Amino acid sequence: MIWAILGILIGIIIGINVTYTIPIELIKYTAVTIIVILDSIFGALKAEIKKEEDYDPITFLTGLLFNLLLALLITLMGEKLGIELYLA
Repeated sequence: MIWAILGILIGIIIGINVTYTIPIELIKYTAVTIIVILDSIFGALKAEIKKEEDYDPITFLTGLLFNLLLALLITLMGEKLGIELYLA
């Protein structure tokens, strides 16, 4: 757990000190990516807190990648059909 907290702190420090502008065309995809990552992290924290025996880091990573791919495809389809992100 200490490694997760350390990684979060390092990420926050790097994020504050790096100036990078996300292009307007990618804002929707960035928002969806952040939501998927947070969902996976909270799922892993819940499994860690409950001390579930079947928690596996490989399952976490494959679930994260699959959810990310699915969310990005739904966002792309919604954009191509002209549907707003909150409806897609």
